[in-house]
Amino acid sequence: MEKLGMLKKYTSKEIKNSRISIGFECLDRELFKPEMCYELLGKTGVKYARCQTGWVRCETEKGKYDFSWLDAVVDSIIAQGVQVWLNVGYGNPLYMDDIKNKAAVGCVPLYYGEECIQAWKSYVNALAKHFAGRVHIFEIWNEPESPNFWYPSVPNPKEYARLYAITTAEVLKHIPDAKFVATTASEYDFGYIKGMFEALKGQQVDYFAYHAHAMYPEVCHGHGQAYLDNVAHLRSILDDAGFTHTQLIQGEAGQPSWAPEGHWLYKEGFDNPRAQAVWLLRRFILDHYVGVALSSFFMIADIWEKPYEMATKTIPRAQANGILNGLSYTPKPSYTAMQHTAALLQGDIKASNAYFTASVPEVDICARHALMRLAFEKDNKPMYVYYLPSAVGEEVYIKDALTAFVEAPLDEPVLLDMYTGEVFALSAPTCVQGLAAYEGLPLANYPLVLTERSAIILED
Repeated sequence: MEKLGMLKKYTSKEIKNSRISIGFECLDRELFKPEMCYELLGKTGVKYARCQTGWVRCETEKGKYDFSWLDAVVDSIIAQGVQVWLNVGYGNPLYMDDIKNKAAVGCVPLYYGEECIQAWKSYVNALAKHFAGRVHIFEIWNEPESPNFWYPSVPNPKEYARLYAITTAEVLKHIPDAKFVATTASEYDFGYIKGMFEALKGQQVDYFAYHAHAMYPEVCHGHGQAYLDNVAHLRSILDDAGFTHTQLIQGEAGQPSWAPEGHWLYKEGFDNPRAQAVWLLRRFILDHYVGVALSSFFMIADIWEKPYEMATKTIPRAQANGILNGLSYTPKPSYTAMQHTAALLQGDIKASNAYFTASVPEVDICARHALMRLAFEKDNKPMYVYYLPSAVGEEVYIKDALTAFVEAPLDEPVLLDMYTGEVFALSAPTCVQGLAAYEGLPLANYPLVLTERSAIILED
């Protein structure tokens, strides 16, 4: 293959249409330095950022609100050409007794008396009034079906719907065109989700955000197995409950470049920055294939400034989920992978039913069967993405391994390596039983993209 050049990277201001989001969570606990991230954020091409609002940090004296820290975050992100969506959640020790962490992470206002409920309403009302005109998407709570974030009671979808109603009502008083996000964690607890939407009937739910933390982007953690099947089932649950207008969001999913011993996914410890980049690339490709309204990666920087607090426990050093190093605030390989993803997946991207298969004689029959082959249209141009869904920690790259078969010849065919950003010219295809066959293609455990030259912009 002849190398043509490198994929052009774009700033967030330059990209007009994208579904890519990144996390600015945990600033309610000051777990990273946002000022070290803004300029680098703007160079990723990301178009959305998920931020937690932090009642505990906004109201340190009863009845008095200081949003200056959140103003700095929201305004600095917007200045980079990125739209903020706010996660409204967690408690405040001013109104809560017997909490297990000083930030009241996961502590639900419903269970601390009427004064606390009224204080929550007042806080949300002040928050909405303050950010009207700057923010219009509000996510209500975080992972409410997880005991880590629904304290001190037992997770209950009816109680979540009650909190949702209380919270959205206050936002609508100041932002009548606000959009709202209901949410759950990565367990795919379909029973809870069915109960949630039964309880939410009659309420405004513009988006449903599920989380997708897992060792393999293609295989879900918790209930169910295949990610594509689980998302399809989520869609059917919402449709059956009458929420046909509610769009899906993949609201939080990450892969660490490092994890401590005893981590919930990597119990023996983990240290592999390349694996994080590979996981990120596969995550965004899959999310765009299932057609989510937004896909968000957790997160912008490692949360290493302080210990990480949850409702009932504290971790001395959290896993390194950032695309920026939490000590030096310098880019990791996942940062460059994010730039490549943002550059490729801007514009009108949708799944296609175009025929796309492959012959891979160099790998065993199980791997051949598992090979991911995803057909897209990008701005009305064909785009075929393939990769081997092996463990992200492996370094898989096999030259001359694959022949791709597609319906019709591509106009000036090229191959994009999403990890390196390299773009290669391909030879004209041969015709095999009425299909266009592109021979001698490499195979990796990260996405490779077969498309037309006009769909790819190269660096000058």
